[in-house]
Amino acid sequence: MLRLLELAAKESRRILGLTSGTSVDGVDAALVEIAGCGKDLRWALRAFVQQPYPEELRADIFELFDTGQARIAKLIEVEARIAAEFAEAASAALRRAGLRPGELDLVGSHGQTIWHHPPSVAGPERAGTWQAGCAAVLAEKLGAPVVHDFRSRDIAPAARARRWPPTSTGCC
Repeated sequence: MLRLLELAAKESRRILGLTSGTSVDGVDAALVEIAGCGKDLRWALRAFVQQPYPEELRADIFELFDTGQARIAKLIEVEARIAAEFAEAASAALRRAGLRPGELDLVGSHGQTIWHHPPSVAGPERAGTWQAGCAAVLAEKLGAPVVHDFRSRDIAPAARARRWPPTSTGCC
């Protein structure tokens, strides 16, 4: 938590965003430098990488979408491979920007959606979502804190009952 508080106080921050869509085509990595906050916020794209998934991994991810075929051992194995692909895309973005692991301030990783069953479909007691891509692996490989699992907050019962995020006048 202290590291995140220090990050908010910095004049300039290097932040890497990682995502992959339901098309399962690969990983997008964008490294952005952000300075200031609020109305004075400035940003610059330092690097962007699109890294396709290997065809075998794509096939295995699509197989996980079928709940009749998905098995826990396969889920765990595929998540490790997804994390490796995310880490490689992140490393490629770092190289393109002339940076090394440890020189990032923060990573935001959406991960690869494997299952999204919102309350409008599943009902409030059976809603769930899973974005694969092990944030701990990314944190270790990139030497930066990783914010992840964004969609879980979207479907949490309390999130639907109140405005989120709360109004704030604080910086970043």
